[in-house]
Amino acid sequence: MRALSDRSDAVARALRRELDEGTWAAGERMPTERALADRFGVSRTVLRSALDRLEGEGRVARRVGRGTFAGRPGPDPSDALADVAALTRPDEVLEVRLALEPALAALAALRASGEELGRIDHAAERAAAADDPQGYERWDGRLHHEIAVAARNRLFLALYQGVDAVRARTAWRDARARAHDADGADLLAAEHRRVVAAIRARDPAEAQAAMHDHLRTVRRRLLGDAPPPPDPTPPGPSDGPKGTPP
Repeated sequence: MRALSDRSDAVARALRRELDEGTWAAGERMPTERALADRFGVSRTVLRSALDRLEGEGRVARRVGRGTFAGRPGPDPSDALADVAALTRPDEVLEVRLALEPALAALAALRASGEELGRIDHAAERAAAADDPQGYERWDGRLHHEIAVAARNRLFLALYQGVDAVRARTAWRDARARAHDADGADLLAAEHRRVVAAIRARDPAEAQAAMHDHLRTVRRRLLGDAPPPPDPTPPGPSDGPKGTPP
């Protein structure tokens, strides 16, 4: 049993490294289980155990009859999330992130393993070292994802991935690229360091506060200081002019 676990760990590490290096783009179909098992010289049982682990981390997604995909594939057209994504305003996404991600950071401070802390550190360092908006976006997204994984709550992780799928739309990438400049990069890197330091210190209150402050900065840089616009609601059948009984 220990030998099986060791082989599965080794395969998971190798696949994780390839995913980090971009061997497969997010949403791209990976080789079949048989091909991967042959490539690593392991049984399909060992390979499936490794894929189970990566799926639990949100690094791969498996769909019955379709295969294994890198990252979380974009929503299917039949997925209700696709309809929500098309109607969601940037300020709404940031409201949800402000409600969700500080809690994830607090849980990560309590639960992250040494390996998970290492991946959080690595993502923060790569984001800080990025010299273009695309590189920053890739590693910033990875940092927030690794924190969500380290929270060790599958439902929270699924919620995070749903929000991230909306955030990954092309229009969002363009807006974030426009907000990324040298001064902003230094500020965001410092805020990332504060979040990571709090998680490493096992300080959930500080991790939560640091992530909240960081997302407030993101909101300010993307949207400015204006409050979210009202959501206009068309009048219902019983609505009439003020002072007129329905």
